[in-house]
Amino acid sequence: MSACRLIAAAISVAILAAGCGSGADDTTADMPGDGVEVVMGRATWDTGQFQATVYANLLTRLGYDVPEAVVVSPDEFYVAAAKGEIDFWANGWFPGDEVRLEEEVAGIGRVGDHVLPIGFEVEGGALQGILVDTLTAGRRGIATLGDIADEPDLVTAFDIDENGKADVLGCPADWPCAAAVDELLSEAGDGVFEQVTGDYDEHVAMALGRISRGEPVLLYAWTPAATTEIIQLGLEAQWLDASPAGSSDSFFELVDVCTSPRCRLGFPVNDIRVVANSEFLDENPAAAALFEVVEIPLADIQAQNLAMGRGADQSADIARQAEEWLGARRALVLDWLRTARAAAGD
Repeated sequence: MSACRLIAAAISVAILAAGCGSGADDTTADMPGDGVEVVMGRATWDTGQFQATVYANLLTRLGYDVPEAVVVSPDEFYVAAAKGEIDFWANGWFPGDEVRLEEEVAGIGRVGDHVLPIGFEVEGGALQGILVDTLTAGRRGIATLGDIADEPDLVTAFDIDENGKADVLGCPADWPCAAAVDELLSEAGDGVFEQVTGDYDEHVAMALGRISRGEPVLLYAWTPAATTEIIQLGLEAQWLDASPAGSSDSFFELVDVCTSPRCRLGFPVNDIRVVANSEFLDENPAAAALFEVVEIPLADIQAQNLAMGRGADQSADIARQAEEWLGARRALVLDWLRTARAAAGD
């Protein structure tokens, strides 16, 4: 068994243990998932682990067996879900992932004919962009990504590996953001910027180190995540307006935390959604109804991610955090479960 699967198995055990002790108010109700084993995917980015744990917990309260979270990249998930090898995950980002629905898989055709985004786990508010250290932005008058591209001295200032290009500490190569960041940088200045792909936690640590030493740095970031709390947004770093002046791209009012009050991040606002195999949804109306109604506030995910970033990041910690979050919303959780059970009885 791979290290990822060992970790996923440990997470699953913790989830099941937590679920069994917490549902005294609903475990005697109908169990529409009884006897059904669910293969759940979980994204490789750890900031999505909390949401996956919440859904696994809820499914066990409906009687489903969720024995193991399969840790997969988006490329792996969409193909596996289309083939019916994975039933669902809670880590779909839209509209960014829409392109994956159009991909063709040998023997089965278009991915979107076999998988379906369902519900709105987080509707709007999931931002992506590039952070710039506040010190350099203020001293050098940087308002947009284009300002860096237009000034050779600024390109040199952000050139960490001294190869003549301004470096952006970016995503692992197999995350969907990697291609999107490359496209954004190419549009801002062809051949001027270079995304450094690799372990994201190492990039955050490198960015923190450079900020503490007063050195310029550019870092890809997103919300919900602990990054904009660990690196204090508005104090140590700001979102960098990524679009040319006069651009028609959608903007966000990010006063004091962006280099421009009407900030164009270069990425559309995203919804985070469950994505599931269509046949699984047809055969499991209780699970489908659950996926439709569950919502997790962005601020709650951000708070959990911050706790995780401060060290409460073991599988038992995350299972406890999910259990506490659900316990604090008992009436809402019971309503979600009633809706799921009613769908199974239709």
